[in-house]
Amino acid sequence: YTLSREYTEDPIEISLKTANNDSFATTCRLNIVFSEAKRKEASVEEIEAVQKKINEAKLLLEEDYTQNSYQNLQKIIEEAEAKISVDNPSYDVISGQMNALILALNDMVSLKELKALISEAQSYDTSSYTYPSSYVLAIQLNSSRNIVAKNDSSKEDVEEATAGIKSAIGSLRKNNEKLSDGSYKIPVGIYSISSGSDNLPAYFEKDAIVKIANNNMIVSLA
Repeated sequence: YTLSREYTEDPIEISLKTANNDSFATTCRLNIVFSEAKRKEASVEEIEAVQKKINEAKLLLEEDYTQNSYQNLQKIIEEAEAKISVDNPSYDVISGQMNALILALNDMVSLKELKALISEAQSYDTSSYTYPSSYVLAIQLNSSRNIVAKNDSSKEDVEEATAGIKSAIGSLRKNNEKLSDGSYKIPVGIYSISSGSDNLPAYFEKDAIVKIANNNMIVSLA
């Protein structure tokens, strides 16, 4: 039996019914002896569960996460270790520390995949690829490095950078490599005639839709 109501130390009227006859009920008074209340202590299992979560958190490597999220986790670990070290910690304290650890772990911003993609992108010899595709990779690589360098990059920042550099790597095209028939979304470089160089775009347009069929193509700028 569970009830929820405004806090009061007065007796509470409750209606009791038999398990097999809802039509029979009797009104009783529930008298809670608040003067004898004692804090509920955490069980050994609950304390051990917090210690296990602390050990799990300590396995994470600093270089794999943003500085802010890693430092926040270290602070929560320190607080949790202090709380479980006291004699007979209360259930509320231990429960609160477990929740804080879980939240801090969930808030960790991982850089592992993004760093791996940055290393991969740096390994490509861009001179072997078309200028537009290597240009896009260079932009995404620089943007990703900035995200890694920031202390407070969010999960959304990292996810966006990861998707961007992954797409740029996948879009790299070898020099003189022709596309097969089909529709493509392709970055288009707009070049300044006055620059005198095909390698210096005046600016970079949004993606174009290019349809290729029977050695012909239709280019639609967004």
